[in-house]
Amino acid sequence: GSVLIAIFGGWLLAKVENLVRKFIPNVVDMILTPILTLGLSLFVILFGVGPIVQLLESWLVDLFRTVLQLPYGIGGFITAALQQVLVISGMHHSLWVIDINFLEETGRNMYQPIRNASMMGQAGACLAFALFAKDAKQKANSFAATVGALFGITEPTIFGTTLVYGFPFVFGMIGAGFA
Repeated sequence: GSVLIAIFGGWLLAKVENLVRKFIPNVVDMILTPILTLGLSLFVILFGVGPIVQLLESWLVDLFRTVLQLPYGIGGFITAALQQVLVISGMHHSLWVIDINFLEETGRNMYQPIRNASMMGQAGACLAFALFAKDAKQKANSFAATVGALFGITEPTIFGTTLVYGFPFVFGMIGAGFA
């Protein structure tokens, strides 16, 4: 029931397979390697790592829920403002775990609207930059990146315009927080 366990399981499976191949003769490699790899990996995942990762994921979701529920919209402000910082590092993909968990436990996802506000903050900052840009190439690139951000793809906006010039990125974060 966890995305993180599946990711860890894939990594562990690759490591165990490489280890098993060092000890298994080539004659029986095709038969024994898959059996041993799956057997050892599944045992470790189901009885060792799985419960630990499940517990850590539960704590992470509880922490995230606590931040989101800070009074007066402070939690939403913090979360929306910092969302695009996670996009820079690629860590935003790991937060799908939180979406799935919210849907599973409550039937609602209070994180998705905040993520959307974060994307629109960067889109607005990029659009403002495009409107005031003097260089025709910067203007064209910023308009194109804005369109992508309006559909949820903010990487061109961030890496092509807002983060490059600094202030638009910060103002996009502030705008997202207020949204």
